[in-house]
Amino acid sequence: MLIYNYKDGNLYEEGNLLLKKLKHIFLYSTVFGFDNVKTNKAFVEWRTDHSYTQISYITAVTATMYILLGTINFYIAPKEILPIALLLEMLLIAPLLYFISYISYKRKHFVYVELLLFISPIFAASSHVYIMSLLGVYNPYQAELYLMIIWIYTLSGMSFFHSVISSVIIFLMGIIYPYICYEGELDLFILHVMWMSISMIFGFVGGYLLKRSQKDTFLKQVELENMAIMDKLTGLYNRAKLDEVLTRELKISSRYKRSIGLLLIDIDLFKSVNDTHGHLVGDRVLIEVSKLIKSNLRSSDTIFRWGGEEFIVLSLETNKEEALNIAQKIRENVKQANFEFVGNKTISIGVTTNHQDDDINSIVKRADEALYEAKNSGRDCVKYI
Repeated sequence: MLIYNYKDGNLYEEGNLLLKKLKHIFLYSTVFGFDNVKTNKAFVEWRTDHSYTQISYITAVTATMYILLGTINFYIAPKEILPIALLLEMLLIAPLLYFISYISYKRKHFVYVELLLFISPIFAASSHVYIMSLLGVYNPYQAELYLMIIWIYTLSGMSFFHSVISSVIIFLMGIIYPYICYEGELDLFILHVMWMSISMIFGFVGGYLLKRSQKDTFLKQVELENMAIMDKLTGLYNRAKLDEVLTRELKISSRYKRSIGLLLIDIDLFKSVNDTHGHLVGDRVLIEVSKLIKSNLRSSDTIFRWGGEEFIVLSLETNKEEALNIAQKIRENVKQANFEFVGNKTISIGVTTNHQDDDINSIVKRADEALYEAKNSGRDCVKYI
């Protein structure tokens, strides 16, 4: 979305900037979310993915209910308010909800869905407060305000933060207007305020419990996903994650002619550590070596536990010389380290870079051949193929 600036004749993406601000307000608010911004953003993305169907169905059903309400009003509403009631309910509110239902399936439109979903109940409540003003009484339409508040919190699919704002606006409209406009019905007004308050309390509690349940489900799913891609001992990505990442990066590198470095690292004579000191000490060495490797990597490098005492480093945008420099730096730092109960340990590293027609098997095979050559050359060295 571009806005033309007539002053200097340039095109500025001011519209895109506005949309980003709206997205931050309507999607990434951390209120009632997670304190960690990254986690909260992931949670909002997850909630968005799971909200498509709910929002589409509930807005379609609600729109149909408004069509039904308009049909009933056609027979029972006073003639003086019938035209405006039909206009608001059947020609404005219902089509708006059907439109939200339609666009909610497309992720690129979801910022609009959240915005329209936030506005629609406020617009509907305003419409019915206006109809009540034409009627001169509020009893026939007040029940809809109670249902609307419950709908916002528990059915709409709106974020909890925006549900609170929307419901508070409707609550104030539903209280202030009768208080100002109607006199002599204090008992009915008090009863109305009580039911509005109860609706707010039930809605808030129901919405809060739903949000907490969503957060718990999200965290459990993240935990399960991490278990599937993380090595439990070292906390590094595992072989399954390597397959996913390396497959993707090889396709990208082939398309854009980019170089990838792959380092296959093996701890020399690691079996003797387990045999001499036991597996607990061996595990400790694996953890410390993984930390040393990770501390010597760039932000664009990723380390994986390949299996046993072997690790793989995937280094993006890296040519042969750069990959060898990274490998030598890692080897020297591990060699200088002093491991508890074990003393000094060395590592051997096989290095390769991608070819145009590489797949996972071919690039890992070359790195393994380079590692085999390093082992046969006396260990504690780096070899490239």
